[in-house]
Amino acid sequence: MIEGALPAYITVERWRANRERMAANASTRFTPGALRSGCGLLAGLVHCGRCHQRMAMMYHSERGWRAAAYACTGGHSTYGEPHRCQTVTAHYVDRQVAAWLLEALAPAGLEVALQAADHLEAERAEEERLWSLRLEHAQYAADRARRRYQAGRAGKPSGRPPVGARLGGRTAHQALVEEHDRFARSRPPRLTPAERDKLIALSRDLPALWHAKTTTNADRKELLRAVIDKVEVAIVGTNEQVDVTVHWAGQQTTTARTVRRVQTLTQLSYYPQLLDHVCQLAADGLTSRQITQHLNADGRFHPTDPDRRFSCNGIYDMLRSRSCLPESAFSRAMNAAAEPLTEHEWRLSDLAQAAGVCRNTIMTQLERGRLTGRQEARAPHRWIIHADPSQLQELRGHSQKPRRRAPSALRAR
Repeated sequence: MIEGALPAYITVERWRANRERMAANASTRFTPGALRSGCGLLAGLVHCGRCHQRMAMMYHSERGWRAAAYACTGGHSTYGEPHRCQTVTAHYVDRQVAAWLLEALAPAGLEVALQAADHLEAERAEEERLWSLRLEHAQYAADRARRRYQAGRAGKPSGRPPVGARLGGRTAHQALVEEHDRFARSRPPRLTPAERDKLIALSRDLPALWHAKTTTNADRKELLRAVIDKVEVAIVGTNEQVDVTVHWAGQQTTTARTVRRVQTLTQLSYYPQLLDHVCQLAADGLTSRQITQHLNADGRFHPTDPDRRFSCNGIYDMLRSRSCLPESAFSRAMNAAAEPLTEHEWRLSDLAQAAGVCRNTIMTQLERGRLTGRQEARAPHRWIIHADPSQLQELRGHSQKPRRRAPSALRAR
């Protein structure tokens, strides 16, 4: 583009701003895309902390509500990797970043941010001084090449330089000037005292405006994009912990660890401690329902989602995995009615497990007289089978015998 060659409808700065806005609104891997009304507030800003690619926005239905998630699909879609790099529920990351935003834009936090902006402005001034020295040096080199060229044109062979040196000096100076112009355009504008006072006044009402029903998601996204360059997220292993790093527009970063929703309790980072605590409560005589109520009221162990609480089924599965289920009233009654066993006597289920056969096989052997047994006198009158080592070995061999099949003629009928 040649500036000032023809009358323009808009200024050069407005034209460049429009070009940058159109390029940013394009939905690509390198641009955040246009502002939309989806519930994912950080759409276009989230980057993968593992492969550093921009994460895509995904929406799904969950419990009747539209939920959002950030998914790293670059390796899966571009390079054919078998799985996605990582997927994080948007609600937890958005909540953490929004809390940081309101804290940073609070009056006290804003004062600190303005002081940091002054410090950054001082660094920019030092960079501008270095740029001026570089430009001065480049201008001197270009003028020196021009003078040598003119001296050569005036008939002084001793000082005649090659034409390429003259053109190279001017080209290097022009490239440096263009680079300085790009640096100046990327430089954030300096706030005036009136603008500082206005920002501090607005920061007092920002939390109410953020949570107001009239504030749309597009408004929140516009505010987030105004102060945040990008957000990096990285799941720690496969548990609920997520490292979040926010890169602010003032070249500052904020890093913290938040949590996400996991599919199973075994993915929790504190699952071993939780399992030990649940087994200890079961050993103290608490039932699954009582353990569930105790955990929900305790607060030390809690699921990642505040709306979700521990369930009896989840606690029962945890106890069953450790074989420490609390004894029920029926089991206590069964154990109280149990008769003592003598030598080579087995209960029906124990003998079936030791021999590797089903209980019907043992009852069949009992009916045929190959085994002997008796029933308990008290209800529920469980069977007690007598089986010495030889009979136990015979039962084990019975389980290894191939089943006899009927003749083919009979199977055809």
